[in-house]
Amino acid sequence: MVLDDQFNRFKMQELNGARLSLIADLTRRAFSTPHVHSPGLPAPGAVSETQEEIMRELKAGTRVFALYLGAEKGQGADGLEPVGIVRITPRSPDAWIISRFGVLPEYRGRGVGTLLLNLIEQEASSVRIKRLVLYCVVERLVVPYYQRRGFRVTSIAPHADKPLTVAAMEKTLSGGSITDAMPGAIAGPEWDILPQGGLYVLWLYLPDTRTIRIGSLGEYLFDKGTYAYIGSAARGLSHRLRRHWAGGRSLRWHVDWLRAAARPVGIDIMPNSPSDSIGSGLPTPQDIEHSPAIPSECKLADSLSTLPGATRFIPGFGASDCGCAGHLFSISQHSIACSLPRSWEKRLLCWYRDPPIT
Repeated sequence: MVLDDQFNRFKMQELNGARLSLIADLTRRAFSTPHVHSPGLPAPGAVSETQEEIMRELKAGTRVFALYLGAEKGQGADGLEPVGIVRITPRSPDAWIISRFGVLPEYRGRGVGTLLLNLIEQEASSVRIKRLVLYCVVERLVVPYYQRRGFRVTSIAPHADKPLTVAAMEKTLSGGSITDAMPGAIAGPEWDILPQGGLYVLWLYLPDTRTIRIGSLGEYLFDKGTYAYIGSAARGLSHRLRRHWAGGRSLRWHVDWLRAAARPVGIDIMPNSPSDSIGSGLPTPQDIEHSPAIPSECKLADSLSTLPGATRFIPGFGASDCGCAGHLFSISQHSIACSLPRSWEKRLLCWYRDPPIT
């Protein structure tokens, strides 16, 4: 989203303990009115947070940034006024945790949140931070907001104090804002660094609703949207995924029939075993040698089937050899499954998404 044309000047400023009252006021105002109307949920903790609690965070190393916007003539000595706020807490040498990220209600829907996130990304990249991590409440329906800005869900867990669910989300930085590279700059995964064998999730996007024949399974009506196919290859994984990505000339597997109409937008990969060779830039065998046993295709499919918004689609799809319920899922537009929350995230070898779609 492009920043509203009304604003032609902005700055991000760090606030310290001397601005404690401003931090508390901006936080309360930003969180008192939810981004998405969701009646019946417990109020966010930010609404009742005290200045003493904020000061404890600051003393523990948390930093607070405020976004200021203005036109040529505005409020304050410099014509700028605070419209958004965010906190950053260092986590390991290369990661920041984002918290209390909020925009004042009267400035929402005008690109302010996107601008603030971009500025935080630039700040992080300037000091060689590689990952941004945040935690948000699933029931407040803000997970898709962060997904559209490059974050992926890495785990789901119950809230510690409230009857809610918390999604952990992460975004990898590469020397600058990922949003700067969104117009199709990435052509595909790096095939040559993949292991010999493994499990994978192929994410496909169908641009329109249509009836598609799936081999001997017959014809099915596919709605426009995202689909996830779970497959595996004992050997030749790179060749298999290249074929999925480019589209095979022959329609050999069930997924080939769908791939002929849909385009790939993502791949998740898990190696068969720690002994598989892994190229540079990805986890080494030592990184995963103590991981629990890798789940089979069917177990992985069963895990995905438990996620809200993931619906097993077409009985027996991709399951000719195993006879299970099927390995294809339709993913609803606002589903948290679009980033495949998983308890096996530490065993994930490779993650790729085509930004223009996701």
